[in-house]
Amino acid sequence: MTPSRSPERNRSILYHGLWILRNSACLYD
Repeated sequence: MTPSRSPERNRSILYHGLWILRNSACLYD
């Protein structure tokens, strides 16, 4: 795996973070 600054990879990570945040919000609601 080579470290790349591809926007797609960043978007994937961003969506993953948002998904985790949403799950956490649901858990702590």
